[in-house]
Amino acid sequence: MTSAGKALATERITAAGYRALEPFRGRVDQTWLLECTTCGKQQRLRPTTKLKPCTHKKEQERKLPEVETEEKRARDALVSFRTRRLTTKNLRALEPHPGVMGVRWWVECKYCGRQWHMMEDNLRACPHKGTGDEGAPPPPVKPAPKKRVRKPKDARAFESFWVPLVVEWTVQDLPEGSNRWRTEIMRGWWDKATASEREQRLIEQRDHIVSTVARTMGVDVDPAGVTYTLGCEENAGARPD
Repeated sequence: MTSAGKALATERITAAGYRALEPFRGRVDQTWLLECTTCGKQQRLRPTTKLKPCTHKKEQERKLPEVETEEKRARDALVSFRTRRLTTKNLRALEPHPGVMGVRWWVECKYCGRQWHMMEDNLRACPHKGTGDEGAPPPPVKPAPKKRVRKPKDARAFESFWVPLVVEWTVQDLPEGSNRWRTEIMRGWWDKATASEREQRLIEQRDHIVSTVARTMGVDVDPAGVTYTLGCEENAGARPD
């Protein structure tokens, strides 16, 4: 790189608000240790046409909300602590906490109603004597109690939930009259169940029928030979796998 290239690179970093902290590297596409002339931030950058100025202003603006957040957090913690302290002294606040330590705060005794302009960092229980300090603000308005509105129950939906869904089972290789079985599934559960949950319930009922036949009749039944009819739907021949 010629001296003209060095001059070009120096011109670029100067225009962007930097100064070099080390000799020119010889090429503009190599990083160069630079320092911001405003905030002193040091970083390695390439003095190309894409060189951007330092973002110190944005960083300072970013720090300001962080400081405000810390102050708000400390203020909220103070208010929360003093509010809990009121409860232990059987007092209630007549005005919002000022958010500052060592100032007077209007409070009221929950039992006798005495109103004090008390130091917020020296809250004391009321001795139930005297009429209180003059100039107290009126007690805070109590919010109107909310009435709970119950939604009317849909009696038909409730009743339909417990309507049984009949499943008629047919067991092959058994004498007529003893090869028919009947089970039930709650309609409300069936309507909300997934396809896999429905299939699993049918398999459980089928296996129960197979084990009952083996126990009571002494006949081993192939589960694949058990078919069912679901409700009013004709599913004869269908087998839950």
